Amino acid sequence: MYFDEFTVGYVYTTDSYLVSKEEIIAFASRYDPQDNHMNEQKEKNGPFKGIIASGLLTLGIATKLGIKLRSMTENFICGVGCDDVRFLQPVYPSDMLTAHIEVVECTPHSPKNDRGFVSFLYKIKNQRGKVVLTFRLTGLHERDQSLLHA
Repeated sequence: MYFDEFTVGYVYTTDSYLVSKEEIIAFASRYDPQDNHMNEQKEKNGPFKGIIASGLLTLGIATKLGIKLRSMTENFICGVGCDDVRFLQPVYPSDMLTAHIEVVECTPHSPKNDRGFVSFLYKIKNQRGKVVLTFRLTGLHERDQSLLHA
């Protein structure tokens, strides 16, 4: 979508994503090697009663879900910020995550009027409807040139 096509308040809902134990462990072993993400034996008696996904993995999954909404990203130039990241609930193996992405702000770029900033509030929910992650993502999107020269 072009910058001009986004409407503040509109909410996109993505497909769901199944988080696997293997993915949690593989990601953690490479990027976030903590016991609560990798050591099933030790963590079964821990505060989460098992391993949980790294928040960074959950953030990556949320980003992937947003990108899969091709209509939102076909005129996307680049990301410019990720703010207010909150990991609210643990994500377990076999959780099914869905992103609800609300357009919260649209600001034309100044001085380059061929683009604009779009900010989205992401709410990631598990299969029980619990919000596990929220964050605000701002991207730069092309403007529809036919509207600029009309």
